[in-house]
Amino acid sequence: MQGYDTYILINYADIARPASYVSSSMDVTIGGLPPNSTMSMYDPNGYVVSFNSGTGLLKLSASNIGQDTALHIVTTASTPIGAYTITFSNGHAEQYPSVVHSYSYSLNVTGSSFPYGNPTSYPAIPNIGDKSTPGTWVYGMVTKGATAFFCTPYPTFCSGGAGCNFYDGIRAYQQAKTYDTANGITGNPLQWDACISNRKVGYISYINSTTPPGAIWAIYLGSKGTMSLALNGDTAARTALFNTANNAQWKTLRPFALDVGLERELNFTTEALIAANKAGDSNVNSLIPVGIDYILADVDQIVNAGVSHEPFIDGTLADTLIHYYIDNGSTDVRIPPAIKALADHLWVDYWIPGVCSGSNQTFTGCFAYSAGMRHMGIDYSEIAGTGNSANLNLLIAPMYAWLFKMTGNGTIPGSDGAQCRGTPGQPCTYQQAGDVIFQKGFSQSDYFSPKDWAQNYRWSFDYVTWRSP
Repeated sequence: MQGYDTYILINYADIARPASYVSSSMDVTIGGLPPNSTMSMYDPNGYVVSFNSGTGLLKLSASNIGQDTALHIVTTASTPIGAYTITFSNGHAEQYPSVVHSYSYSLNVTGSSFPYGNPTSYPAIPNIGDKSTPGTWVYGMVTKGATAFFCTPYPTFCSGGAGCNFYDGIRAYQQAKTYDTANGITGNPLQWDACISNRKVGYISYINSTTPPGAIWAIYLGSKGTMSLALNGDTAARTALFNTANNAQWKTLRPFALDVGLERELNFTTEALIAANKAGDSNVNSLIPVGIDYILADVDQIVNAGVSHEPFIDGTLADTLIHYYIDNGSTDVRIPPAIKALADHLWVDYWIPGVCSGSNQTFTGCFAYSAGMRHMGIDYSEIAGTGNSANLNLLIAPMYAWLFKMTGNGTIPGSDGAQCRGTPGQPCTYQQAGDVIFQKGFSQSDYFSPKDWAQNYRWSFDYVTWRSP
């Protein structure tokens, strides 16, 4: 987008000299950069010997393994909108005949555009329910959440606290307490403190069990929940948060993380960096914009390049991007159109309105578990795959409520009302699509395992907030 930056992954193997050639640094020339833009190298692993941003001459270290780095391109408001071809070339003249390897990437420079609006009405949200009605949001929050394994004292069920911390159980319980307090659900919102404390003890114990502390897989990161504790003066939580941001396995955001297959690790690590920064860790400041750029690059590849991805993980990308947008003063104008493009793509291409699961439990109305594989002759939106589950709907639904709020309940291009209980032949609105996703998730969910419960309540509270006046 004009005025912003992006990264182009350079895979060393695409342009590397053959192994039979001499072991020395190689020169790569870069051409095709858009007018009124600049380029530099993002090189966390030290593969670049030197780089001349004026001539585009790049010297890479010789190696017989696949190394990688990334070209960092920054556009300005005066960079012309349009398609550009960025080409990397290097010549090998050590042997006769000489060989030239070239590799090209397409770069589309766009302007900022998003259909902002305000909803004119707020229909009732289906399946909000109450604590006595199974298959509803409140019932699952109270009846299951307070008794599920997630709330048991450490180390019961999850020795070391690892599995009990998938998808930020601390955050889910904090939001349950806030909602209970505001709406008088149980009459005793302080009961949630025990759940928060139990999950905190297990989580911090797990973080401290690694060397260095916090060197854990990204799926275990409980960043937003730990951040809330830290901001309320919990020094142990603050230390744990800083340790995960500085030592989690994908913290360096090395260029391999541009691979959409690593979107979960990239996303949760970026969320950890943002959370630690908000709690006072300035060491991670420079990595946050890199992480946001990389997440936006993932969304671009998911929507436009047909790469393989998992829609429920796409929902966690939306969580990080939307909260980054809101919490930082809504200044990154790339984010709303990226969320819209992602939500439109998922609904039109990977929502299965009928029977969607071939597992022992039959679900109707869910997203394909694995998507984006049409270029391989596989289309999981048409297959009742064993991994498809309505339990995962609530990781995806909140982006539709946000778009309902942001667009004034705009419509989804290419959709049909038959998919969303709307008018057949007319497009679905974000409210209609979101409500079907939400309702189908909770009407069929058992919310019982710690992981399932946290996935359901990780940010479905945002759905309720954005869909309400």
